[in-house]
This record gives sequence, C-alpha cells and structure tokens, in this order.
Amino acid sequence: MNNLKTLIAVCFVCSSIGNVYAANDDLSLNVAQGLLEEGDAKDGYAFLLADFDESSTNPLEYRLLGLLAKASGRPREARQYFQTVITLTEDESLIGEATLELAQIEYSLGNKDEARAHINTVKGSDLPSQVSENIDDFLQAIDTQEIPKIEGVKTIV
Repeated sequence: MNNLKTLIAVCFVCSSIGNVYAANDDLSLNVAQGLLEEGDAKDGYAFLLADFDESSTNPLEYRLLGLLAKASGRPREARQYFQTVITLTEDESLIGEATLELAQIEYSLGNKDEARAHINTVKGSDLPSQVSENIDDFLQAIDTQEIPKIEGVKTIV
C-alpha cells in the first residue's frame, strides 16, 4: 500500500513538471490499474483523466478508462471508451474483451437487443470452453431476467 502511494506521489510530481508528461504513459496506466485492483476506481478514473490526451491511439489506455468508468458507475462513458478500443486495435483478444464489456454495459442500461448483438459477435469467435459457457449463461440471463438496476443510472425501457 505504501509503495502504491509513493508511486502515485511520483506520478503527480512528474505530471506537474511540464508538457513532456502531458499524456498518460505506462507508469500512469500501471498506477490507475493498481487503483482499480484496490477498489479505488473513481480515483483511478480521475487520475487517468487528468492527463488524458483525446488524440491518444493507445487502445490499452481506452480499455483501462472503460474499466474504470464502468467500475465508477459511468456506463455511458465506459461504452464510448470500449467502442474506441474496438476501432483502434486489431488485437482479437482486446476486441473480444471490449465487445463483452459493451454487452454487459448495454444490458445494464436496459438495451437487451444491443447486448445480445454484442454477445453474438463474440460467440462466433474461437473461445475457451469456460468463456463460451459464460456467454451462454449471459444470453440466457438476457432472455429470462429483468434488467438489473444500477445505482445512479436510470433505465429507460
């Protein structure tokens, strides 16, 4: 925990030095990932946004922003980040992960058809058996369960 706080302090000092550090680098991404893993998604999200460069073409930065936004209760912002991941990368595993995240987000927002469409996109991929089973379970949940209520998010059905 102390190492993470020291790392965060170093990042803040480095980011205040000048424009050379104006965009999120690997160190910033690692700090934000650590905050996410510690359950501090809101701080991680604010940390990455502080130096976010909208012209960034790093799909891993957008992936992490999406995860942090989603964990912070900001599904619409998360949706934009995951859509950007898909447009920026050719890495099938990143595309698959972002698509599954989009499915969960759309479902949480009450968009069952969009969630199902995202799931079906991934379902056609070569997936490990456990992932395929999870996808089948999620499809069944979409068809049989009520849309979950997310605190702070109004669902329009």
